[in-house]
Amino acid sequence: MSEHEITNQNDSTSAYWLEEPYVIVVNYQDSEVNNASWLVYKKETAEKLVITAFCIALLVTTIIVLRYLGIFTDSPLPEGPYQSWIKVSLFIAVLLVPPLFACWLWQLIKATQLTAFARERRYRSPVTYSLSSAGFQFSTDYITMLSPWSETSACYELAQSLTLYSDKTIIPLPKRCFASAEQLNKVRKLIIDSGVAYSKLGPQEADIVFAGAPKLNNLERYKVEQESARLTKSSESREWQPSAKTLTIECNYSLKELTNVEKKLFPKYSLTFLGIRYIGFILFGYFCSLLILCILGEAAGSEINTAIFRCAPLIIPIFFIHALCIFRERVDGLRKLVELDLPVSITFSEDKLTVRSRRNLIANPWANFLNCFATKEHYICRSLSVNVIVPKSSLDSQSKEIFVENLLRTKIKRYEEWS
Repeated sequence: MSEHEITNQNDSTSAYWLEEPYVIVVNYQDSEVNNASWLVYKKETAEKLVITAFCIALLVTTIIVLRYLGIFTDSPLPEGPYQSWIKVSLFIAVLLVPPLFACWLWQLIKATQLTAFARERRYRSPVTYSLSSAGFQFSTDYITMLSPWSETSACYELAQSLTLYSDKTIIPLPKRCFASAEQLNKVRKLIIDSGVAYSKLGPQEADIVFAGAPKLNNLERYKVEQESARLTKSSESREWQPSAKTLTIECNYSLKELTNVEKKLFPKYSLTFLGIRYIGFILFGYFCSLLILCILGEAAGSEINTAIFRCAPLIIPIFFIHALCIFRERVDGLRKLVELDLPVSITFSEDKLTVRSRRNLIANPWANFLNCFATKEHYICRSLSVNVIVPKSSLDSQSKEIFVENLLRTKIKRYEEWS
């Protein structure tokens, strides 16, 4: 790999960007994001998914063919002049349908991953990464999140980037955004020493033009933001006055509390959306059965459709098992939140709702919230990126509860009361 370093800083001023934390400012390009998304997803998921799909397609095709040939019923084939050709066609179908289906699925996954830059908003605005022995932190205009290295399952070195894989999320760190080859080597060593599985993936040949030493004002801005956050947190601990325009409360959730809230939201949103998807699958299967009738004719098509429709009721237990798996995955995420993120501070202001935990800082403008539900024990604010749960027990005075309720009623378009 050919790497060219461009920097105008002298040795006496360059030491600061070779020390922890390593700060990298990234403006993503579509090619590097799409390439990283495809290569890493192919390694982590696509290969296993396509092999599984191939095996299922082979099994289903074989069962349908054997049933048509009367293997399961011991009944002879209906007489006809084209039975030999039909047998040959079915044999060819067993050989061709599974690999064709696997190839189609492979191309579909590839096309989807190669549009990652266009699909995901997080790549379209500047991101500041800070990497240290504690983990990596990324900051955008609306969110700051810290993730320990223990939650990063792998790091893949591609030709153009170091790509982290954390919680099924792909995080490319373009090599061109590092100050120098030396800083890149230090970050690579930091990741490996932190116990993250490291490997090279794909071709490694690339001409990298490094960004050079970051401007001091970028680092100073980063330090000022960190200090500002610390000072803000300490100042918010003072006694709150009803005349104030902001309010900060501290929440120590229990897993049971968060699980009960999820039980209320899951049937209304997640289960409904999953049901719509399964209805779509059923309609697709119905049209496929009509297509089989048209292609194979009434006699042969009816045999195959009978086998398919006998299996159709299995979609009901599959639906509930799938829903249960999703719910358990949500509960596991809540358990991780309770273990790693508490206490959570929630700040209400005129323009946004800010949530700060031990790992994350998320500032959501009020316009991002879809609706708010007021229950007996909580206010539940739903946005596209996060649900904010406000325990009424954390509002230790009537004035605070009035302030929060008035703010939620006026700032969030849909405010509902749940019994």
